[in-house]
Amino acid sequence: MGGRDRERGKSVRPQTHPLDHRSELIAKSTGTASTFDVGARVFHQKFGNGNVVAVDGNKLTIRFDHAGEKRVVDSFVERV
Repeated sequence: MGGRDRERGKSVRPQTHPLDHRSELIAKSTGTASTFDVGARVFHQKFGNGNVVAVDGNKLTIRFDHAGEKRVVDSFVERV
């Protein structure tokens, strides 16, 4: 059996996410205002707990306790 036959119908390409130059996930803006305010305490699955330091539409700048400052879309965090 040839190499093509083994790979037929299978995706051999790993799933990737769009990354910016700082290796942060970029998500498409919905253009809606966030329900989070500056100072809100939040949790992110990868970065842990942090505090919102700026809000720009649905994008938040968050100072995480252990991961430093990151900019993420509000749908990626939850209130704590």
